[in-house]
Amino acid sequence: MMRHFKKMQALGSLAALALVAAGCSAPANTKDDVATEGLGTPSAAVAQAAKDFKGPFTYWIGLTFPESSNDLEAARIKAWGDNLGIKTEVVKVNQNEVVQQASGAIEAKSLPSAMTVPYDLMSTMATGGQLSPVPDAYAAVGQAHQGWLKSIDAATKAKSFGGKVYGVPFGFFGNVLFSRADLLKEKGFNAPPRTWGELLAQSKATQNPPKTYGMGFARSNVLDGNLTTSMMQSFGGRVADDAGRKCTIDSPQTASFLKWIKGAFDAGQFPPSAVTWDGAGDNNSYTSGQSLFIVNTGSVYQSMKKDDPDLPRPVPTRPSPPGLPARWPRWIRATVWSPRAPRRPAKSWPRTSSRPWRTTPTWPASWRTPRTAPY
Repeated sequence: MMRHFKKMQALGSLAALALVAAGCSAPANTKDDVATEGLGTPSAAVAQAAKDFKGPFTYWIGLTFPESSNDLEAARIKAWGDNLGIKTEVVKVNQNEVVQQASGAIEAKSLPSAMTVPYDLMSTMATGGQLSPVPDAYAAVGQAHQGWLKSIDAATKAKSFGGKVYGVPFGFFGNVLFSRADLLKEKGFNAPPRTWGELLAQSKATQNPPKTYGMGFARSNVLDGNLTTSMMQSFGGRVADDAGRKCTIDSPQTASFLKWIKGAFDAGQFPPSAVTWDGAGDNNSYTSGQSLFIVNTGSVYQSMKKDDPDLPRPVPTRPSPPGLPARWPRWIRATVWSPRAPRRPAKSWPRTSSRPWRTTPTWPASWRTPRTAPY
């Protein structure tokens, strides 16, 4: 995972390259040294492009955890706008509502100038004609950070995108399993579970409801709920074939997984509130001491250091557990900046194109050269 500081540098690059800047409504600290890091005097071409820009530059950000990350991101966006003399508006969007709000904005033709979205939503918006390709920006940011990792480069240039680049990744991550080793050791479990089957066994033996529950995994309609798909795949189940054309979810492997997870639910291993959690539900359940196991990217650990220093530190297990018979690599997802035109671009701006991974309208060339990156 990229360091948060480097992520903020990338944000500065994207904004200066006229990609979208996602933000949050919390007051930004423009005096933050990190937020203003690397912002220098813009070139004449960039300064002119900024002067010609009409209207506020709006940016949506899907809330992350902890809140300090959202504040820093908003501060970076505002610092970028202040540096170019552009008014910026940053808006917090609950991750549970990103799709709903984006759909409404598309219908009302009121999408923001840019937004931060996960890979899957970017793909949907791009194929729906809501995003613009940004190959120059992608190349410039990559050059500024010693090149893109092969896996991320391949995902960005997926064949389904028709050879076009529709967004600039600012981070990628893999989920890991966090466990309350202190409570597990009291029951004789000195090592983290190697499979989901072992996890369920440890959960049943250790939890003490309603004080504690073993499986702190979201059962709600939220991004974290996608862990269920990874669980199914670890049992050998699949959604589609390699070509992506034939549905393969109806299989003995999927049936085995469904029987297993329903059994866990019926046995009371999930916190009752897990069916209504938002994006921070598992984080809060763990830091409050309610859940013994969660699958997280590490943000929960960062927040604990400041907000819950007395809570025993979790023991992270490198990959999420494999299923009963099969192994499954850890789940990695690329998160991208997906700039989008909220309204019809002015005549001086090329029209917005329509494919996956798009960002903003096609901005003037002077905004998309490596020289504009504020390093």
